Amino acid sequence: RNCILADEMGLGKTVQTITFLSQIYEYGIHGPFLIVVPLSTIHNWVREFETWTDMNAVVYHGSQHSRDVIQQYEIYYAKQHSSGNKSWRKNLVKLDALITTFEMVVTDCEFLRKIPFRVCVIDEAHRLKNRNCKLLTG
Repeated sequence: RNCILADEMGLGKTVQTITFLSQIYEYGIHGPFLIVVPLSTIHNWVREFETWTDMNAVVYHGSQHSRDVIQQYEIYYAKQHSSGNKSWRKNLVKLDALITTFEMVVTDCEFLRKIPFRVCVIDEAHRLKNRNCKLLTG
């Protein structure tokens, strides 16, 4: 189901959202969670995640090289095979939340759409003007 959390600026929507994610995490929904925010608020989201949770929140932004490094090392655990007990770690997501911008979602949608996000949070959702906006069609 979808919902909208809206009120005046400065009343704690970011903390409320992170608390919601933390609670559903505690109830066994371990994400990953996609957090799409304006670039100007990305560090605030990171700070609030660090303050209020123990979740592994990764920022997905930067140059193509930086994003390639994040894709290779921060999203999934390395593929391993343990020959003794035949256990596999294939495509196991190691982050709890991915914090990124609208522009990065549009730019890297082919990669991001392969991640099995459980919740998507869109800060400043007025950027979703209609069903055909780039963020929703990507």
